[in-house]
Amino acid sequence: MQSHDVYEELRRESRQFGVEKLAAMMGMSPGTLYNKLNLNDTTAHHKITLADYIQIITFTRQAGPHRALSTMLGGVFHLLPDMSDKSDEALLDIVNRVHIEGGDVHRELAAALATPSVTRDQAARIEREALQWVAAILELRARVNGMVGDGNHS
Repeated sequence: MQSHDVYEELRRESRQFGVEKLAAMMGMSPGTLYNKLNLNDTTAHHKITLADYIQIITFTRQAGPHRALSTMLGGVFHLLPDMSDKSDEALLDIVNRVHIEGGDVHRELAAALATPSVTRDQAARIEREALQWVAAILELRARVNGMVGDGNHS
């Protein structure tokens, strides 16, 4: 994946949201934003800045540009769910989910390794299960961090 994909995602999300509406929220003219979102090099003085990137993802509430950037850098991006309304007892369910998802990864990996070579379908299943496992771990992490108090327990 190239950095161009990040710009493509920003352009797609902006157009889907509405460039005119987004430009107004960003405090710029629609023409300027259209120029910044132009993937051609003909608009050398109108380029997306980091501030623009942050505003676009903040206003559109879409993770596509983050996913493209993460992939480009060899990582992954996963939106964490809002856990603020969950009870502390729900933490046990999350811990169990982490172990279940890990088991799913191990099952798919074992099945793939039992064959002479790993197929694209097997690799895709392992990838999907691994990402679900990572998501469960990140969910657990977010929940525990959300439980942090002032440290004064009676």
